[in-house]
Amino acid sequence: MSDPPGGVGRVVAWSAAAALVAATASVTPSVATGRDPERWAVTASMLAWLWFLAVFPSGQAQPRWVWLAAAAAAAGVVAGLPVAFILGFAVLASTQVWRYRRHSSVPDRQATKWLLLGLLPASGLFLGVGAVAALPTGPTWVLTHPAYAAASLAGMWAVPTAALVGLAFVDRGPVDELVRYTFIAVVTTVGVALVHAVTTLWARGFATVSACASVIPLALLANRVATKLAYSRGPQQAVRLLPLQLAGTTAAAPVAPVVASAIRNALASPSAQVRMGTEVLAGSGDESMTMTGVPVLLHDDVVATLAAAPRLGEPTLSARDIRVLHAIAIIAAPALAGARAARAAEEAHRQAANAREHERDRLHADLHDELGPALSGLALTAAAISTLLGSNDVTTARRLTDDLRAGIGTTAIRVREVAYDLRPANPTPSLFAELLLERLGGEPAPALTVDVEPENLTLPDDLQLALIRVVLEAVTNVRRHAGAATCAVDIRLAGREVRVTVDDDGTDPAGTHRGIGLQSIAQRTASFGGQSLLTQRPGGGARLTATFITPDTADP
Repeated sequence: MSDPPGGVGRVVAWSAAAALVAATASVTPSVATGRDPERWAVTASMLAWLWFLAVFPSGQAQPRWVWLAAAAAAAGVVAGLPVAFILGFAVLASTQVWRYRRHSSVPDRQATKWLLLGLLPASGLFLGVGAVAALPTGPTWVLTHPAYAAASLAGMWAVPTAALVGLAFVDRGPVDELVRYTFIAVVTTVGVALVHAVTTLWARGFATVSACASVIPLALLANRVATKLAYSRGPQQAVRLLPLQLAGTTAAAPVAPVVASAIRNALASPSAQVRMGTEVLAGSGDESMTMTGVPVLLHDDVVATLAAAPRLGEPTLSARDIRVLHAIAIIAAPALAGARAARAAEEAHRQAANAREHERDRLHADLHDELGPALSGLALTAAAISTLLGSNDVTTARRLTDDLRAGIGTTAIRVREVAYDLRPANPTPSLFAELLLERLGGEPAPALTVDVEPENLTLPDDLQLALIRVVLEAVTNVRRHAGAATCAVDIRLAGREVRVTVDDDGTDPAGTHRGIGLQSIAQRTASFGGQSLLTQRPGGGARLTATFITPDTADP
């Protein structure tokens, strides 16, 4: 809950705490000397307590009817009705608990925990010691001992002092741990004293033994309760179990849900997520809630992001929540890095499988749509020649023989192209222009030129293979479809971009229809973050432009 405009709420809260300090100061001399305090001092003290409980720590009364309850109790106190103070104190203290759980902001909750640091020892002193002394075997002398009087004065001042500290420090300082340790100390001390006094009722000789034996169980029980009190639900158990749950797990599927569940358990959060980039690997709870995230770092590399929503009634995560998230991130970093590597391997395997399927489809198209019909045509030509030789039509037979020879040559060229496509790219750092000419040279028209800048261009093997295949596809399209006399291949490296340009002077620009060749080029460039474009040249012919983005680790 935020302060009213202008910070009025903070001024009201400080005023209420100051009034409580002044009221405590007014009764301190009487308590110190063992005299009954003046009636006006008691009345002022009661009124200060009512005001303080109504507005601490935000300076606002929530819900609104708290003002009515405080006013009614104050009227009863002024009228001399002690029962009005008791009832009003009970109601206002209950609303403090309700506000803490439903409406307080993180700073307000932490300020209330500081107040709890004063209430715990004061309650242990007045209620605990009083209960022990009230037992038939209880040490009633304690209540009249000078040390108890001095402790009573300290207990009186514990609450207003803690209230001032809470308003000053708010969510700064180790208040969670202080509350936990104070609760454990008070509950264990009072509990051991009660065990000793109660045991004395029926077995005086065993009282000391029983009291000593109860120390550890009471401390353990107090620790569990204190952890829940300080942290809503302690993070220690979830953080301690996380390494065991992640042991031997590297696949993303089981790792992310385990981490998300650990976040919820550690923070008592209604929702948690584990993200890699913009993808949510796993979520737990209501994922529509607003969350705060922290990065998971491994050797300065951001592996993932852990996110959690604040607890119900809290607008943000506390500083302690952020520390717990960072602790979980440190524990989960190796497992999440392994999960990311496994995902990358799965994606690479999927891409390789898709590439293989694409190559199979392209090979099928080459064999079925081109080589198959070409070989059938050659067979028919050969049959026609055989028939003509029997009819002594030598002229026609000679023409068909020339066609057969040309067809066989063209088919042989195409078979060699298919065979080249099935070979891996040359991984040696030879000049790229020479490598391409080796693959493309020696073919019939068009005349081919290859220009590469820089000449010693060296690329990663997968990118080099993709670039060679794109150039082969483009030049093959020109040879088959463009009717061009010349074809120029130009390759340039600018930063991380490799740009390939294939120009021809053909009269029938290749690829005005999107055949399998152009589809293959588009897929290969897209797999490296680039694109391809086929356009008409102003002077005639066509230009194919294809770009590739080299990886960050590429060293041209």
